[in-house]
Amino acid sequence: MWKKIVSICAVLFILITSQAHAHVMNADNAYNDLNYTEAKGEILFITALGMTNSQDETATFRPNDSLTMEELAEFVAAYYHLEGENTAQQVVEKGWISSLKGNATFTDVNEAFFAGELAIENGSEGLTREAFAMFISEHGSSLIEEAGFTEGPVGQVEAVEQKEISVDGKDTHQYHIQIGDETIILAAHPYVDAPSVDPTVWEGMYVTTSLLMEDPHDNGEEVAQFLSISEEQPVQEQVVEEETSSIDEESKKEKGNHYANWLFIGLVAVVVLIVVGLYMKKRK
Repeated sequence: MWKKIVSICAVLFILITSQAHAHVMNADNAYNDLNYTEAKGEILFITALGMTNSQDETATFRPNDSLTMEELAEFVAAYYHLEGENTAQQVVEKGWISSLKGNATFTDVNEAFFAGELAIENGSEGLTREAFAMFISEHGSSLIEEAGFTEGPVGQVEAVEQKEISVDGKDTHQYHIQIGDETIILAAHPYVDAPSVDPTVWEGMYVTTSLLMEDPHDNGEEVAQFLSISEEQPVQEQVVEEETSSIDEESKKEKGNHYANWLFIGLVAVVVLIVVGLYMKKRK
């Protein structure tokens, strides 16, 4: 009897906690096959941009599979929100890719998303789906604005506040994340490259990328659709802090030397005055 009660309580606890954070997607729940890829954040990034979408817990990304031309066309069609039948063929008709046959190369991706303007050395090489995500993440700054995003604040998470709101007549909660002096609102269905889907544990961690988009509920606010969060301080920020600390130390040292110089001059002046005074006294 007690075992049944404990089991029921455990199930209820899992259901409650999973519902509380079910709409925040990270590498653990966005796809079910990202355990062995080094491109988890990049895959979540292109997902947030709308190139691909994880529908449920059975979704797969197949990171190690070769990227086919047809799959590249599907990514392009999804990103540009093409509608109607056979959107992949529409991509060919628009001249974004040459055909739907065979595997894609870096040149094909360059042509499809960057009008061939990137200077790349390995253009003729084929690529995997994870390599595609990494390529887009590395070169896709122009795609961020084109997709309707703006780059938000980065830095240490100072506080996370959960607020209760009403959306379409339904009560739900909303997370307000303070980064330095700025506060961003977490979207209802964000993708996060973070160790946890529970925003309340992000306090003290570091946001390295934040992409904001206008709230689809038309309340005039921008909300965070994608966040990259690290448990450790980014190396670049550490270098800046070390450089600042070094500058401060040098400044203190210079001030100390400056003070010592004036103190020495003052002592010399006092000694000179004393000697002159004694000399004048003897003459009298």
